[in-house]
Amino acid sequence: MVVIHLHQLGVWADFISKYDVTLPETVVSEAAYHSADELTGNHVAIDLAGDIDSGRITVLSATQHDLLDVGARLPSWLIIDPGETEAIALLSKDPDLEDCLFCTADQAAVKASVMLGIGERCSSLQHLLSGVGMTKSLPHHYTDDTLKMWVDAAQRDRIQWM
Repeated sequence: MVVIHLHQLGVWADFISKYDVTLPETVVSEAAYHSADELTGNHVAIDLAGDIDSGRITVLSATQHDLLDVGARLPSWLIIDPGETEAIALLSKDPDLEDCLFCTADQAAVKASVMLGIGERCSSLQHLLSGVGMTKSLPHHYTDDTLKMWVDAAQRDRIQWM
């Protein structure tokens, strides 16, 4: 999860000072209860309440109707996590978010975004970090090359599915 990885890298505070970050409510909950740090094995508590209360990040909730609509519009074989489902529902339905990018390291979520016509809004963590002068070594699923590969494959799948 991008939020967890930004905390693990120690760049969360800098990242949210440079970007207007909007998170689905489900992602906030998932971040608070994540498992051990991938690098050290130690549990890292993530409490976003201070960032939310101070307005440094915005949290939005999708309606149950919009969540169900996302599932209904995707092929039954494409399963995406609840946080990504809520993000896609918000990006698909909320006109106030039309300039928002969707940063995910989840291939199924990228595929769902492409299939629902919002794939051009997907952005890699590598791209966002470099956009504000932060360079970090990242696992492959956070890179521009991997995102491009996933988007290209999803576009082929979308043509076949439709």
